[in-house]
Amino acid sequence: YDRKTRQMHNYLLDTGKPNPGRIIYYIQFYKGNLYLSAPNGLWMLNTDTGEFKCLIKDMHFLTFLVDKKGDLWLAGTMKLYRWRAQDREALNSKAMFVSLDCQAKITKVIQTSDGQIYTSTLGKGVFEYEKDKGKWKRFLVRPDSLLSDFCYNIMETPGNNILVTTDKSLYIYSPFNKTVYFVGLGLKDGISAVTEGCGVWAAS
Repeated sequence: YDRKTRQMHNYLLDTGKPNPGRIIYYIQFYKGNLYLSAPNGLWMLNTDTGEFKCLIKDMHFLTFLVDKKGDLWLAGTMKLYRWRAQDREALNSKAMFVSLDCQAKITKVIQTSDGQIYTSTLGKGVFEYEKDKGKWKRFLVRPDSLLSDFCYNIMETPGNNILVTTDKSLYIYSPFNKTVYFVGLGLKDGISAVTEGCGVWAAS
């Protein structure tokens, strides 16, 4: 939507201008700009001018997060990269580094209202970034009460709990009192058919 002309516009019609192409993996707004990941790299759209800027070429990230400080957390196939805000603004992609090598597909990266970073994976459970230690804490089936390590999506609920969709059930974790409970959907063969590739929304 072009706010100046008040009309819908498709950037693919702008021949000769650089753009992310037809396939978009993930998008996020941050400070008035739209960040997009595509097969040909990571892009930023200036929503005032309608111009694209390629931030990282020839690397594709299935999902990502721009956190409150402006740092980018970029999910490759099995690695999570961190690109600090000052390096991103200088377009210094060589400063990007691997923050987490989990050897599993990363499905989602989120930041909660208190600033914590979580990521869900297919096969390695859920990870929480411990800022004071500069390392990741891992939640598994045992001893952390996950019913499955195959986690498709993760989000913060209005009550500030962590909701995780797995192939066994919905997992709800309270980071404040360290309690967990589960919500099953009553499906005999698990719920991957309705959780894989689907979004999740929690209402108050």
